[in-house]
Amino acid sequence: MNLKGKSFRILRSALCIIAAPAVCSAATLYVSMNGLHDVNGVVWGTYETDDGVAHNAYTNLQQAINAAATGSTIWVEDGFTVSTGATFYRGKETSGGNDTRIVSDGWNSKLTIRSRSGDWRTGAEIRGDAITRCFGGQSDTLIGFRLVSGTTTNGAGGGALVSQYGGTFKNCLFADCSAAAGGGGIGRSGPSSDLTVTDCVFSNCVARNGNGGGVSADNKNANCSGCLFVNARANGSAWSNGRGGGLFGEKSSATRCVFVNCHAYNKAQIAHASQQNGDGGGACSSSSIIDCVFSNCTATSGGGALSRCVGGRNVTIVNCQAGRGGGGTRGGKWLGGSIVGCVDTNSSAPAGNYTSNNTYGGGASDGAVLTDFLISGNRAHFYGGGVNTCTLTNCVVVSNVASNGTAGSSAVIAGGGVYGGRAVGCVIAGNIAGGPAGKKGAQYFGSGGGAYGTALVKCLVTNNVAWYRGGGIYGGSAQNCLVADNESFSAGGGCAATTPVFNTLIARNRATQQAGVWTDTSAKTVLVSSTVTENANTVADKSAVYRAAVTNCVVWGNTGPGVIQTSTLQGAAYSCFPEANGLNGTTARNPGLADAGGKAFVATALSCRGKGLLYGWMDDGGVRSLDWYGAPRVYRGRPDIGWVSFKPVPGTILSVK
Repeated sequence: MNLKGKSFRILRSALCIIAAPAVCSAATLYVSMNGLHDVNGVVWGTYETDDGVAHNAYTNLQQAINAAATGSTIWVEDGFTVSTGATFYRGKETSGGNDTRIVSDGWNSKLTIRSRSGDWRTGAEIRGDAITRCFGGQSDTLIGFRLVSGTTTNGAGGGALVSQYGGTFKNCLFADCSAAAGGGGIGRSGPSSDLTVTDCVFSNCVARNGNGGGVSADNKNANCSGCLFVNARANGSAWSNGRGGGLFGEKSSATRCVFVNCHAYNKAQIAHASQQNGDGGGACSSSSIIDCVFSNCTATSGGGALSRCVGGRNVTIVNCQAGRGGGGTRGGKWLGGSIVGCVDTNSSAPAGNYTSNNTYGGGASDGAVLTDFLISGNRAHFYGGGVNTCTLTNCVVVSNVASNGTAGSSAVIAGGGVYGGRAVGCVIAGNIAGGPAGKKGAQYFGSGGGAYGTALVKCLVTNNVAWYRGGGIYGGSAQNCLVADNESFSAGGGCAATTPVFNTLIARNRATQQAGVWTDTSAKTVLVSSTVTENANTVADKSAVYRAAVTNCVVWGNTGPGVIQTSTLQGAAYSCFPEANGLNGTTARNPGLADAGGKAFVATALSCRGKGLLYGWMDDGGVRSLDWYGAPRVYRGRPDIGWVSFKPVPGTILSVK
């Protein structure tokens, strides 16, 4: 029997005219392997429910669906299996002639089809046997089923196809299903409504030349909750395919889902370098991802775990990998979570990855907005071992690496922790920007151990390493920061070519030369109301601060053989350093740096207190109007020289020896 389209609806209407009212109005129907129901519905077997009540039962699930009226519930005995040899029907989708094992094809039929237990582990099973789709429906709810080995020769939805009015799947298993187009597990066709997927498992599902190995909803909503996506793949060879290894949908969301070993791949991406091919190893969506875990997911292009998601919260991304941009996530706006052990690289991504040297953002890339995140143990070949061009707030960026190990001399490696973007209130620690072995101190091989080209505000930058310049920071800017205990194998242990720098302590950094601040000839570093102290050079007769315009600064107590505190007097004003000549408010008197009033490295000497140049921003209420500890920069009419004001932190006792 071949039921499809209009003829199916006419037949169902005819059945409702001649059959019993209990079947044609919304009712409860039963299906059992031991039932005796015949084709005409005259002789019924029994289906005994948990309350001991015996019900008449169908032995054929498709016949029960055909007979069910809109809104009916069909209970299916646990262990019931539809497999090879069972009659299958052609669904509404005629393109390519995709057959479907079980079809609920009534317009907006709203059937609930569920196994007795409601749990796929013990429930009923529909098998496609690698020759047909398992299930097709509209507005129906499927509960507690296993959909196994479903496939399509042309089109979406290997396990299930949802069309017109959407559908709901609860506690179902989709295993070893594949689709020629999108949605190896679940796909959609036509202008369908929202798709709801709850507590389902997608295992070894593949979109062979499409998007969404597990679920594909295209431009509609797919609301997934409590689902597991494991070994799901989206493979593509056409433009913009191969996106969302586990989940794909313009408006799809995921809550409390786990994505493991999912992969987005597109060989066309190699030729076209499109950022939309092979994107989002775990998920590719423009909606929210909340309380989800992504582990060992990969993408040949960007976003090893996630791509293009609008955002969400509490996202954990572990050991994910991308071939070009954002080993963890490409884009997205996230609140709370962690990105750990991810890689953006062109050597260890799966076969066929993009082969350009332009790889970046081991953990996150391309405008991701991260708040309260741990970003740790990630790696990029070139830019941003932790993140690339992202916005960070209250994040910890620790133990990330930008390094390729084998690149030629023209390969710029930058930003062990952060490359570009903006960071506010972050800890950037223990990151490395480093090139291949034997290239320490060589040009191009690793600048900005902590951050490169980043606007930093109230950040702690510590214990980072650059194989070339800028152990803590290269380029960018720093406001109200603490840059300490970083190392460069060339110049700028603390900062290199960073401008402007306001209200910042640069201390205990190490470098071959210019251990505190280095600036190239193209643009001087503007250093205002900052302190540079206890930095150490290893080469004789080199300065701690090089080519910087300093105002309201203390440069004192830096060490090294024959060290010069600052190599330039030109542009220095209202500052304290040993080489000062007394012009423009400079002083060579000892600033008396000490821990005082709850603050570190305070210039306690009278020659520094209230002797700075007053700027308009110092009392405008902005970030720069306060020091690191939150005290006003202007105290008794003029600012103090140095990175903090002499005014003690409230509640502390000022004691200066």
